[in-house]
Amino acid sequence: MTYLDSRILVKLFVNESDSPQWQTKLAGVTNLASSALLLPEAPCALRQKAMGRLITGAGMSRIWTLIQQITFDGMIKVYPIGSDVIDASVQIINSLSKGIALRTLDAIHLATAQLIGASGVATTDARMRAAAIDLSIPLL
Repeated sequence: MTYLDSRILVKLFVNESDSPQWQTKLAGVTNLASSALLLPEAPCALRQKAMGRLITGAGMSRIWTLIQQITFDGMIKVYPIGSDVIDASVQIINSLSKGIALRTLDAIHLATAQLIGASGVATTDARMRAAAIDLSIPLL
C-alpha cells in the first residue's frame, strides 16, 4: 500500500513543476492510502493554489469534488485518526534524532503510514522525508 500525503495528491491534479514526476511514479498504483487529515488539508492546499493563481476558483471546486469522489469510491483509502494514531505519532516525535523538527500533522501522517504497514510514503515535505529516513520508513 502506498501512502500519500496531501501535497502529493494535490500535485496529481494541479500542474506544478514536479507534478509529471509524481504522475509517472504513481501511474498504475491502485493501492493508495492516506490519513483523514487529507480531508481538511487538501482543500486548504487547493485554496492556496487558487490564491497563488495556479488554479481558478472553479478549478479549485472541481478538483475538490474529484478528491472527495475518489476517497468516497475507495480509490484512496482514508484512515481515521484514532488514539492508536495519536499514540504512535507521539512515539515518533519522541524517537526522532536531534535536529529533526517534525510538525504535528506530519507526525500523524507518518504514524498512520506505519500503522497500516505502507510499503512507501509519497511526500515532498523535507521535514517529513527526513523523519521517515530517520525512522526507516520507506519513501517513494
